[in-house]
Amino acid sequence: MRVNLGYSSPANRTYRIRGATLEDAFNALVAHGWWGRYRSNWSWRARGRGTITQISIKAKPVITMPIWAEKRRATRAEIKEWDRMHAVLLRHEQNHHTIFDDAARALKTELENGGDLEEREVSTRMERFTNETQKAQNRYDSRTRHGQSEGVNLTIP
Repeated sequence: MRVNLGYSSPANRTYRIRGATLEDAFNALVAHGWWGRYRSNWSWRARGRGTITQISIKAKPVITMPIWAEKRRATRAEIKEWDRMHAVLLRHEQNHHTIFDDAARALKTELENGGDLEEREVSTRMERFTNETQKAQNRYDSRTRHGQSEGVNLTIP
């Protein structure tokens, strides 16, 4: 079976948080509910009737990160702490993309080495990919406490 993977590095999106101080920014992040977010936004399409001979897997990955609107009003120490956390948060979200990328490449190899498959089997494998990839993402977040053990936190100076 021929399998095409089509996606690039994640696009970057932002959302604004407000606060004159780092503590205000922290409170805005907490109120927002999540600090950074990764979405693979993947889809697939199969070709063939009955027996599938080609699959295209596409993704439009996105990493969404906060922007502190009043950062320029903060102290030097607050800005330094924000920038540290922001860099670690970005790395954490990029690791989520790596998890997706590794899983997609493994799926490609599995499908290419599995010969032609019936439509039902392809659907089953794609559903399993979705579930297993989400479990891997959840394990990563549990292991890192959503990045906290990697340094995704703010220490108010």
